[in-house]
Amino acid sequence: MQVKMVQHAVGQGGLFSGELRTQRTSWRWVYDCGSNQRDALRREIKITASCGDIDMLFLSHLDSDHVSGVDELLCQVRVREVVLPYLNESMVLAIMAREASSGALSGMFIEATNDLASWFGSRGVETITFLGGSDDDGGEGPILPIDLSDDGDEDGYVPEWTQPPRLMTELVADPNRVQGRSDRVAAMQQVVAGATIQLMTPKGAINWALIPYVHLPGTKLMRAFERALEDEFGTPLDKKAIMANAKDPHVRDKLRDCYDALWLDHNLVTMTLYCGPLASKRGKVSLSRYHFHDSWEQAIGGWMLTGDACWFPRGTEPVRRIISIEN
Repeated sequence: MQVKMVQHAVGQGGLFSGELRTQRTSWRWVYDCGSNQRDALRREIKITASCGDIDMLFLSHLDSDHVSGVDELLCQVRVREVVLPYLNESMVLAIMAREASSGALSGMFIEATNDLASWFGSRGVETITFLGGSDDDGGEGPILPIDLSDDGDEDGYVPEWTQPPRLMTELVADPNRVQGRSDRVAAMQQVVAGATIQLMTPKGAINWALIPYVHLPGTKLMRAFERALEDEFGTPLDKKAIMANAKDPHVRDKLRDCYDALWLDHNLVTMTLYCGPLASKRGKVSLSRYHFHDSWEQAIGGWMLTGDACWFPRGTEPVRRIISIEN
């Protein structure tokens, strides 16, 4: 088994790609695709796309920068599955409010979030998977019920969620408000918090996993935001209508005012991703900014991608459980 991981230089933002190869097959994943330095992002997207199809694209969060970057990536390469943090209509409106407050809210972001299945499906994505998360009180660690195989690395493997996905019922576009919907619609599914990706062979799991963890806002914070929405837009609150009309300057002004209820210096919903071994083993490791470089024998390490997570002590408990897996 050989694993290659690259942290792409895109400036303020992030783009990471990884590939796992055995004698029979390969599997590629990407984490994040956004930056405020557009030239650097375009350059690295082109490099990433030139390496072939992407099996899974993990997005730490949705905002206008990410939607724009993902749109560019999907125009150049096929992505089979997109993994997003769990979102409901209140969370999407909170993201819109933050974008509006900073002047970054884009028409493409509004269109995408009003019909994610159609937006991603029209760009070739087959499946959107929403990962459940934990609020500010933390949560449990990863669910890893599958034993590792000592001799399965050379067989073909299949990536599998360790918990069965179920159909997604939130964020389903209102057919009365969506016009000109694409015929290609991505399937939407949800997995519970703690679900991970393990690479399965006929003999067991390969010693490599992708373990995402979603940080969700606290219930008190979201309730305060919903009260602000009710004060601005009245009751009963039609969240789908607000999302659909977010291009209206008056609606954006109201959303901007609502953001005061949950002002944050980091993203409201974000996803951390660990990619690495589950058991400590030695192997050939190389680390360099160049394509040709030496390697040395040592314990194989993983990579923790944090996105825009807020690293306060309680919220890192589940992540520390991930880190402690190896020892």
